[in-house]
Amino acid sequence: MAKTFESGDIPLADLLNQAHQGILQLPDFQRGWVWDDDHIVSLLASVSRSFPIGAVMTLETGNADVRFQPRLLEGVPSSATADEPKYLLLDGQQRTTSLYLALRSGAPVPTRDTRKKDVERWYFADIDACIDPDADRNDAILSLPADKRRVSARGDVLLDASATEMQVRAGKAGLFPLDIVLNPAAITDWQVAFLMAGPPEEQVKIWKSFQEALILPFLHYSVPRIALDQKTTKEAVCQVFEKVNTGGVELTVFELLTATYAAENFRLRDDWKRRQAI
Repeated sequence: MAKTFESGDIPLADLLNQAHQGILQLPDFQRGWVWDDDHIVSLLASVSRSFPIGAVMTLETGNADVRFQPRLLEGVPSSATADEPKYLLLDGQQRTTSLYLALRSGAPVPTRDTRKKDVERWYFADIDACIDPDADRNDAILSLPADKRRVSARGDVLLDASATEMQVRAGKAGLFPLDIVLNPAAITDWQVAFLMAGPPEEQVKIWKSFQEALILPFLHYSVPRIALDQKTTKEAVCQVFEKVNTGGVELTVFELLTATYAAENFRLRDDWKRRQAI
């Protein structure tokens, strides 16, 4: 039997760019994005340490007999350049979407806190903690509200990272905004402001250490990818989806059935909504 998949690594920046352009989309039978703030912080910390975060699985489109309705990843603008995706993301949605929202979307991440309350968050790297070999990297990734300020119960501003000039002086050594970590031009602009924020020799030393500790790991990070080609049958796609999505955030019976019926061009979720409306 001919091999219908290939495996290899894809740079993280390329994966997120594909999502941003609409080249990579989701099959409509995929569940929604559900990760909370703590999961996102942990994921960002892992990437910053060059730790593995698991593989993604994609399906190449173009097979006339395998046509799933696509939809953009959460946060991708509706003006995404590609009308039709080249790839559908079968496994790795939660991780890919979390990284896209935090690093590439240019907007605060709509997520949930530990009390399951809906919140919006920006993510920053505490430079001093990142260059401290004894610091917990999870503690070095800060989650700030949509206004990029942390306030006390009385409303006093405890931390303000709402502008670059404040970020370079926040905390002990500065707070670096992770939404620019894959954008070399934006990194350079931020670096200039950082180097001007203190004694030149000291700032240069800190920046070199921080660049090595966090920026380069993000820029050089690659994600293992299993790519199913066009010859993969619709039934095989749905079976693979069911098997790979029974771990992580567990799917409900309804969601597994939705994937199964998708093989027969039957959209169970839409049918259920119509029946509820009767």
